[in-house]
Amino acid sequence: MKLGRSIKKIIYSSWFLAAIPALAIIMFLPPIGSKYKFEIKEGLKNDGKYIYYDLNADSISELIIAGKGNPLFFVTIRNKDYQIYDQWNFKDSIAPSISEVFTGNFDHDKFSEIYFLVQERFIVPKCK
Repeated sequence: MKLGRSIKKIIYSSWFLAAIPALAIIMFLPPIGSKYKFEIKEGLKNDGKYIYYDLNADSISELIIAGKGNPLFFVTIRNKDYQIYDQWNFKDSIAPSISEVFTGNFDHDKFSEIYFLVQERFIVPKCK
C-alpha cells in the first residue's frame, strides 16, 4: 500500500506532469543549428595605398586610402573609428606613375590638404 501511495504521489506531482509535455516538445524540436548555415565569404582586398596623416590638426591621424574599387578609382578619408569622413570617386585612374597621394599644409592654415593627380583620357584634336 505504501508503494501505491508513493506512485500516486509521483504521478500527480507537478514535476512529473510538466515533464511529459516537455519531453514531447523536445522530441519534435529540430537539432540546434540545422536550420541555418553560416558561411564566411572572403572579403574584398584593397590593394590601394594607405596613408596615416593628421588632416584637421586634432593630433589624431586620419586614414587616407587611395585605390581602385569596382568600377571607379577612389580616395577615402576615414577617422580613428574607421568611419568614412569623406570620399571622392573618379572614372579615370589615379596615376601612381606620375605621382602618389601626398598631403601637406601648403596654404599655411591649420588644416592639411590632400593632393593627387588623376590620369584623364583626352583626345588630341586634328590640326589642319
